[in-house]
Amino acid sequence: KVAYTYAASPARHALERRQWREASELTLTPATFPWDRFDWARSIHHFARGLGAARGGRLDLARRELETIGELKRNLDEATLPYWREEVFVHEDALAAWIAHAGGEPDTALRLAVAAADREDAVDKHPVTPGEVLPARELYADLLLELGRNGDALTQYRAVLASSPNRYNAVLGAARAARAAGNAETAGAYYGLLTRIVDADETERDSLHEAIRYVDEAARAAAGP
Repeated sequence: KVAYTYAASPARHALERRQWREASELTLTPATFPWDRFDWARSIHHFARGLGAARGGRLDLARRELETIGELKRNLDEATLPYWREEVFVHEDALAAWIAHAGGEPDTALRLAVAAADREDAVDKHPVTPGEVLPARELYADLLLELGRNGDALTQYRAVLASSPNRYNAVLGAARAARAAGNAETAGAYYGLLTRIVDADETERDSLHEAIRYVDEAARAAAGP
């Protein structure tokens, strides 16, 4: 429980806010914790750093973090619980997908991303965790959206929301995918949901302003001149 909390909390805080630079510069603390006994927890940390680096354009760092995850995977204790073991494999494929995407290899990126999503979906989460640091299927949806496959992205975001209702980034992704696909009604529904599940005073979120503007513009258009 302690290993998971120490590794996952700062990783989740940076990644959920899409603060890629912050994620890439995370440090594993406290230094006195026996991290060498918890390779699966260290994988969470290196995944966050690597994903932040890949999505922030720092590919050399991302590749180093991927290599570290590979080493952790190879050295996993045989007694590691299946969920934690599988998550290390998921981290490796999901990070490799975003490195491939940044390197101009979309087919490889999609193959790795869907493999990570399917692998994560196939195992029940451990009760210690409220959920994955970032759902692999959401990362797959993000990749589809960046590649302009808007309808496919919307399908994947909906799959994430089926198991994690009202998840902020999945709702936002669904809204953006629907909007890009020209589905104004669906985009409006997801943007509207976003404004209801987040406190109105969270003004530091540019994406919330995006949602409010879309809903307001849609309302004015519906009202007519």
